[in-house]
Parts: sequence; structure tokens; C-alpha cells
Amino acid sequence: TALVTARDIIALWVARMIMSSTYFLKEIPFKDVVIYATILAKDGTRMSKSKGNGVDPMDLISMYGADAMRFNLLTLVTNNQDVRFDADIDKKTHELLGSPRTESARAFVTKIWNASRFVLGNLDGFTPGEPRAVSQADAWIFSRLAKLSAEVTKDIETYQFGEMARELHAFFWNEFCDWYIEFSKARLGADADPADRVVCQRNLVFVLGQILRLLHPIMPFVTEQVYGEMPKDADAAPMLIVAAWPDAGELAAYV
Repeated sequence: TALVTARDIIALWVARMIMSSTYFLKEIPFKDVVIYATILAKDGTRMSKSKGNGVDPMDLISMYGADAMRFNLLTLVTNNQDVRFDADIDKKTHELLGSPRTESARAFVTKIWNASRFVLGNLDGFTPGEPRAVSQADAWIFSRLAKLSAEVTKDIETYQFGEMARELHAFFWNEFCDWYIEFSKARLGADADPADRVVCQRNLVFVLGQILRLLHPIMPFVTEQVYGEMPKDADAAPMLIVAAWPDAGELAAYV
């Protein structure tokens, strides 16, 4: 029910599609038209092969990975404004030398991987079970996760993909990694209470699993890889792509 397109073919093509479908089929072909931003060169001009200022997405993927490229492009989007893509290109060979913003996006992919490795590396004695808020840190992360789920779901339904990407980045890096994982380290240590250690493990696995679901539409590869290595219940989805989408109301019940 949605058509995603550039603004320069609204009159030339999109309007004709609507009129043709209405005339021949007596129905409107789509309800929403999402107009995406035009990706411009670093100097604000349109990318052109003749000018040598174009960037091949395959070069970005080879240099930084598909997840980083996708995430970087999404974080640049602000409503319908055109986007200047920051990339250094060799003026003689027209080869891509690098992209600072995509480099930052790759660092986020690495952060996801490293944080996931920490969680998975501290599951000695882990037994599956329901998450429980037994500390203020637990209640806080569950409440923040519920709020994030509601915001991301709304962003997708209203096509605010740039806002979605920025919210996910802020939550994972600042709240999950910088705060909750740090709070959890003392509860996972050798001197920690064994019962509390199990609760902490379950909470970490649960929160990480929900974040991976929210990240999956824009970073499918690293999230699917991590999900494949996570412990799962017998009735859990075999792959992340078919896992249930987080429900904000259900998450709020864990607080």
C-alpha cells in the first residue's frame, strides 16, 4: 500500500500510475507515497559519472559492510531534505577513498558485535527463564526498552526511518552498553550471588534479543549472526527475520 520514490517523477510517473489504475481497475494502487531524499555529492551537486563525484554503493559495501552503509544512509535522512554524502574521492582516478560518516556507522556495527560477545561470553551456568526486574537498573532498562519499542514502531509506520536509526543508536550505545552492561558486570562476577547472576543473565539475553529485533530491519546481517548464537527456548523463532516484533505493552509489564 506504499510507494517509495523520488520527487522528480511524481508528475511524470506516479500520477500516471494512479490515473491508469483508477481508470482500468477502478481502484487506487497505493495509499501512501513516501518521497525519499536525493543523495547528493559532498559539495551539494548531483552525483554524476561525468563529473566523477558519484559513489558506487558496492564500493561502500566492500569497504565498510552492507549494515554500516545502510545505517549511515538512514541516519542522514531528515524528512524530505536532500542529503550531502560525505565521501572523499580521488580526483584523478575517481576511486572512493573513504567516508567518515560510514566509518562511524561501522564502529556502531562493531559495538553491537562486541556488546553481544560480552553477553554471550558471560552465560556460564545460564538456564532459560523469564526476565525479572529485581533491581532499579533492571526496571529502568525494561522501561526504556518499552519506550524504544513504541517509538521505533511508530517511526516505521510513519516512515521516519532516520529518526528510527538515531533512536536505536542512542539506546544501544548509551543506555544498554554504557549503563546497563556496566551495572551488570558486578552481578556477573565470581563473587556475585548465584541466584542474582542467573537473573542478570536472563535479563541481558532478553534485552539483547529485543534490541536485535528492532535493529534487524536496518542492520540485518550482524543482528542475524548474533541471534543465531544466542541461547533459545524450544519454541523460539529459528531465525531473527521471522521472530515476533517487540510489543511495547508486553515489555512495560516487566518493569
